Amino acid sequence: MNNYMDNMDNMDINELLDKSVKNLSSVGPAREKGFNSLDLFTFKDILYYFPRRYEDRKIFELDKIELHAVYALRLKIAAKPSATYLKGGLLPMLKFKATEVLADEFGVFSDNLNNIVNITFFHSDYLRNVFKPGDIYIFYGKVTGNLVEFDMVNPKFIPVKQDVETPRFYPIYKKNSKITQNVILKAVDIVLNFIEGHEGGLEIFPENILKKYKLCTLGEALRFIHRPRTAEELESAKRRLIFEEFFLYSLALEIIKDRRGEIPGYKYAGDIDMREFYDVLPFKLTGAQQRAIDEALADMRRGKPMSRLVQGDVGSGKTVIAAAAAYYACKNKTQAVMMAPTDILANQHFDSLSELFAMFDMRVCLLTGSLGAARKRETLKLIESGEADFIIGTHAVIQKSVKFKNLSLAVTDEQHRFGVNQRALISGKLNEQEIYPHALVMSATPIPRTLALIMYGDLDVSIVNESPPGRQRVDTFAVDGTYRERIYNFTRKLISEGGQVYIVCPLVGEDEDDESGDGSNISDMKSVKSYYKELSENIFPDISAGFVHGRLKASEKDAIMENFRLGEIKILVSTVVIEVGVNVPNAVLMIIENAERFGLSQLHQLRGRVGRGEKKSYCVLFSDNESESSKQRLDIMTKTNDGFEIAKKDIEIRGPGDLFGEKQSGSVTFKIADLAADTEILYMAAKAAKETVAENHDLFDENDGNNNNRLKQAVLKMFNSDNPDEQRKIAFN
Repeated sequence: MNNYMDNMDNMDINELLDKSVKNLSSVGPAREKGFNSLDLFTFKDILYYFPRRYEDRKIFELDKIELHAVYALRLKIAAKPSATYLKGGLLPMLKFKATEVLADEFGVFSDNLNNIVNITFFHSDYLRNVFKPGDIYIFYGKVTGNLVEFDMVNPKFIPVKQDVETPRFYPIYKKNSKITQNVILKAVDIVLNFIEGHEGGLEIFPENILKKYKLCTLGEALRFIHRPRTAEELESAKRRLIFEEFFLYSLALEIIKDRRGEIPGYKYAGDIDMREFYDVLPFKLTGAQQRAIDEALADMRRGKPMSRLVQGDVGSGKTVIAAAAAYYACKNKTQAVMMAPTDILANQHFDSLSELFAMFDMRVCLLTGSLGAARKRETLKLIESGEADFIIGTHAVIQKSVKFKNLSLAVTDEQHRFGVNQRALISGKLNEQEIYPHALVMSATPIPRTLALIMYGDLDVSIVNESPPGRQRVDTFAVDGTYRERIYNFTRKLISEGGQVYIVCPLVGEDEDDESGDGSNISDMKSVKSYYKELSENIFPDISAGFVHGRLKASEKDAIMENFRLGEIKILVSTVVIEVGVNVPNAVLMIIENAERFGLSQLHQLRGRVGRGEKKSYCVLFSDNESESSKQRLDIMTKTNDGFEIAKKDIEIRGPGDLFGEKQSGSVTFKIADLAADTEILYMAAKAAKETVAENHDLFDENDGNNNNRLKQAVLKMFNSDNPDEQRKIAFN
């Protein structure tokens, strides 16, 4: 470790940041595994491991506090700690007295002997030799007691020196059982010391962007985000880092769109009369569906690669739009492929669309990772020979083993589950003529059109904002725990009438770490495992129930979901993994526990799992949160089923969160930027990216300047594209 510090002047900053965490002091094999379990492998990972929240440790005077609230107090140890053992020696307890220390306008300390605080620590016998009379600490925790003396139990603490500034904002990092807060703090401090004086080697923005958008440097932002001394420093860091993430994302989309015109697209031999397709549909298309189909077909006729997003509300009928485009492609004697995020959704599309396409003598094949080896080999042969007209599958359709005969259309369903890199990969599946297929992506996450045009900047956008006739409204109720018995009785009644029920919880297990930082008591939140146990053993022991969550293996999750679809399971307890999933017409009730924990758009997606059949359906939002903002948000859910209106309100009023719900692997992950809370910065960054590409079409040329090369590397890293083939398909080279 010392060798690295000694050689800093001779070592490139990026080379240093690529060093493994095992090179940090006090990191052995066990602690290295602990860091790795948090996705921390290098010094750079440590540097970009941002706090999930901050404790504002503004120092209060005891004469100005209210009891039973959390405060930071500056105290001097007044007596040597004494240790005792309670409950037969099993519970070690450390106690000592401390007196208040005040600071004048010049920062000079003075003792206030009138205010005494009794400090108590449990299970902390090792602290006996830490606290020494006369030492000054800032203690942070709940203050209780009376007007004579105050008490603090197990407070957090940091030592104070009069000539050293004590930070007000204390960073809180996500941790695990192997890596504590203190270990992370120490690791971050080491890396921050390394980059001090070398930040210029990290900067990706040219000086004109920093000045124009009033951004601090990257080095400053990284210091301020980890160790802010003031609220202004913290705000400056967040603004710079949020701008950077949105800029890189927008820059990638602008480059893809800018170069799309250079890529040859599939040009069909002739036009197709679509009336045959429309005539066999068992329903009449809505105006929005017809408009989206017409827009997609117009793109496909141009001879340039289509890149179109079909964005529709829950239940707006997007699948028939994809089917119409696939029919047009297959009728032209070419192949179409459709990629869904899960095996269940792929099977669902296969079941419905294979029956439809059989009417036109077109062969539909299914390709998923769970297919048996023999069936997979057969399917791959059908795809390569061209006998398979329409291929429906999961990520399996973009594997190297899949060779299309003449692919002309690639559809991705639930696009936010894949991200730009994966939709680029499926679009980049070259056919024999090395012509890029048309790309149609679909999303059931409605967001305002202006935001959609930025977030999907490489795509043209079709909005499907009508519901097909017969699609019923789901009655929604926001209730507190006093209604629980009534809701359970209602649940039993609906199940007795042939219905099925979803129950969604915010946590997987009771031991799960709460990452919200909003002060919620994690003990009050429902977890899938404990709730399922309570339901199956005590509340509904006579009703078949099951549970799913993201930690289950895909095969286990799919098997349970299939049993629910078949009606063998009547109550399914789940996390948000069912937000996009199987279509169960008999599911008539959605119960969401701790509903205040979810964004409005996510609640709307979850509600969309019911009301898909003929029976009247309901959604119950349980919340005991008394805050006005929570009540306001849930009230919106009870008043409208319009996903676009809900998304608009979500962006207006909710705090930080992921607009699309649970982040999925394979999609771009923003470390600090937030689509719901940071739209103003998003618009600014998107504008900057558009201007940057317009001013320099050769932005990523190999021989360009240092900053442009750093921009290129930053964009590729953001999209996890170290592989040269993937980089080519994303069209950066």
